[in-house]
Amino acid sequence: MNNFELSPIKKLLSTLIKLSKADMDKRFAKAKISITPLQFGVLAMTKTHVITINEIAREFKIKAPSLVPAVDALEKAGLLHRQSDTKDRRKTLLVITSKGLELLKKIPFDDKKDALNTSFNKLTRAKQKQLLSLLQELTINFPK
Repeated sequence: MNNFELSPIKKLLSTLIKLSKADMDKRFAKAKISITPLQFGVLAMTKTHVITINEIAREFKIKAPSLVPAVDALEKAGLLHRQSDTKDRRKTLLVITSKGLELLKKIPFDDKKDALNTSFNKLTRAKQKQLLSLLQELTINFPK
């Protein structure tokens, strides 16, 4: 395999992440939602079932201690609460509250009007498929 310069790709991916985060922050502010995108992700993970911090961390591919401040803030805001696992006392489960569920309803998870969707939809169907295929391949090849 030849040595292709990765720097422009890394810069573009970083820019996409920053632009997406800025767009999400703008949408949160417009909807008067005072949580961070990370907190939103944690809350969304608790929507369908109780889950532990470790399980969320594995899903997000980050270390569990990185999530503790986000969980603390969500709990303080009354959006979720911690609950002891009756089967394993070492585990603490995160349970969304009705207030948390109401907050999630304010922001569609896959908003067709968000910046990333808008940009993606400006690509031709063939380019969309090609981009998806390349990103899937890149993800599969990523070291574990």
